[in-house]
Amino acid sequence: MTWRAAVSTAVIGGLSPYDPGLIGVLQANELAQKLYGSARASALAAVDRGYDCNAVIIADLSHDPSYAETLHHAFGKRVEMDPGFGTRG
Repeated sequence: MTWRAAVSTAVIGGLSPYDPGLIGVLQANELAQKLYGSARASALAAVDRGYDCNAVIIADLSHDPSYAETLHHAFGKRVEMDPGFGTRG
């Protein structure tokens, strides 16, 4: 088995202007590797600021649950956290 560093990606998207029933991806930003806890949350906040702090954050905590509390403090109700998202696809 090959060990792979946890990679975090901030995916930017939203409802399609052509069909409100569709969700589209505008951009995917890979966050720097080897960020944990508050450093990872800060990198995500920097991406969020680029989109007027109006994102809904869905966090996969399967590789790094250490930043759950920091995400909650930074984004409040805009964050949805799932501790096992990555293992279920």
